[in-house]
Amino acid sequence: MAGPTVAIREQCPLATVNNDGLMSAQQVVQLNAAGGGGPPFNDTVFAVTDTTDPTTQVRFNINGTSGTKTTLFTQQTVNRSQSFPDFDGEIPVVQPGTKFMFLNQPAADNGSGAGIQYRSDVSSRAQLRVTQYGANAGVPGLSTFKSRGVIPGPGLPGTLVPVAVADVIGGITSVGVTDNLSIPLSGLLQFRVASVPAASGWIGTDFAIQNVSNLGPANGRRDVFKVDSEGVPWLRESRYPASPGNSSSGVVVTGAGGTIVVANTRITANTRIQLNIQDGGAAPTNGVYVSARVPGVSFTVQMISALDVAVNIYYQLWEPIP
Repeated sequence: MAGPTVAIREQCPLATVNNDGLMSAQQVVQLNAAGGGGPPFNDTVFAVTDTTDPTTQVRFNINGTSGTKTTLFTQQTVNRSQSFPDFDGEIPVVQPGTKFMFLNQPAADNGSGAGIQYRSDVSSRAQLRVTQYGANAGVPGLSTFKSRGVIPGPGLPGTLVPVAVADVIGGITSVGVTDNLSIPLSGLLQFRVASVPAASGWIGTDFAIQNVSNLGPANGRRDVFKVDSEGVPWLRESRYPASPGNSSSGVVVTGAGGTIVVANTRITANTRIQLNIQDGGAAPTNGVYVSARVPGVSFTVQMISALDVAVNIYYQLWEPIP
C-alpha cells in the first residue's frame, strides 16, 4: 500500500520495521484497528521494541485526570541523546517560567525560593553527598560562583560583571520552625567580598559565622566570628548589647584595692578567663589575675599590687568543649 509514512522507529507489537526504517500507512491502519481506533494509539497495544532483541521494550502506561493530556516537547538544534538510568524512579523536571526543580514534592515547600528543592521525612535523607574517588587532585564539596551579570537568553552563558564589596559569593543558610510556626533565618556561614582591587585579577574575601542571639530578635543574625582577608580572627565581644552581664568579653576598670567584681552569668567552674592590661587607664606597677569566681554570678579581677587603681583590663571568656 503506497502512501505517507509515520516516523515511529524500531518495532511495535503489530508492525516490524528496521531501526532505520519507518512504519508505513498500512501498518498504522493495522495498529489503529487493533487498538480500537486512533491515532492516538491505545497504550495497551502500543510499545517500541529493540530490532535485534524483541524482548527488550519501551512500554507506555498513561494515567491522569480525565480529559487532560501531557505533551512532550523537543527543542534540539543538533542531534541529541537522552539516557535513562537503570533503576525505577521519577524524572525531575524544571517548571517553565519559575525554573524551579522539585524532587519528592510537586511545588515550593513553605514558600522557599530555592531553585532546587528536595524534602523528606526519612532520617539522614535530606542531605547532599558527593563522593570523590581516585588518586587525583579533585576536591569533593560544594562549588559556588557569582557574577553581577545577567543571563541573556536560553542556551547562552551568563555575562561576567565584577562582584562588589559585601557580596556573598558562597554560603550555607539554616532556618528552623519557631513556636509560633514562623521560619526565620537562624544561622549562616558566608564567604564575602572584602575588596575588588582595580585591574588586579583577584578579589579579597573574608569568612563569617552569623548566629541569632537567645534574646532575638527574629532574623537578628549578626557576625559572631569572622576571619578577614589577612587571616586575622574577629570575635563579637558581647552576646547582646541589652545584656552586658552575659558578655563573653569586655573592658573593666580596677577600683579600690586594685580589684573589681565582674558580674557575668556565663561564668562556669570550667570557664577559661584571659586578662590583658589595656592602654587608656592608669599605668600598672604589676600584673593581674583572677582571684575568685562564683559560677553563674561573677568573677573577680585582682591586680597583684593593691595600689593599681583605675587600670583598664580586657577580659575574654572561653568555654572548653567537653
